[in-house]
Amino acid sequence: MITVRVLDRDNRPVDAIAVKIVSTYHHQNTATATTNQEGIAEFELRPNEYRVFIDGKLFQTTYFGCVGNTLLYE
Repeated sequence: MITVRVLDRDNRPVDAIAVKIVSTYHHQNTATATTNQEGIAEFELRPNEYRVFIDGKLFQTTYFGCVGNTLLYE
């Protein structure tokens, strides 16, 4: 499982925003989740390099491990 936490520039959790992650390897794995009140979205995917879309816009490409991945969303 991959856990992603989305924070705004003031380090506050971003609630109810769509987060989509797409594997950079032939789009092998794709998943979408909505952040909860703590800004956390959970995905049933393996650690890998993913393209991250927040609210439908490409945010970054990064490697996600299992737990504790934090994205700072502006």
